[in-house]
Amino acid sequence: TIGIGKGDPSPLGSFLRPLEFPELEGIADVTDGAFFEAADAQALAKVFARIDELERAPLRDPLYVFDEDFFPFLAAGLALLCTALLLRHLWLGELP
Repeated sequence: TIGIGKGDPSPLGSFLRPLEFPELEGIADVTDGAFFEAADAQALAKVFARIDELERAPLRDPLYVFDEDFFPFLAAGLALLCTALLLRHLWLGELP
């Protein structure tokens, strides 16, 4: 997680109070991640550079396996169709 900002104005308005990011730190703790704080664009660039150093892993294309189990239904349907055609031509075709 990354907390970005310079600070909140103080009630007197003369200085900035530092920002606190307890929620972001909590998310980083729960997910076994890291929390980074950046006050400006340069600090944010350094954070991204640090993350790039940490997360170097080769990208793999996702492998999808389509497991279509329709063959038993197809076989049963074909068997019933063949049985119906056979009965129609041999036995049921002779009935008036």
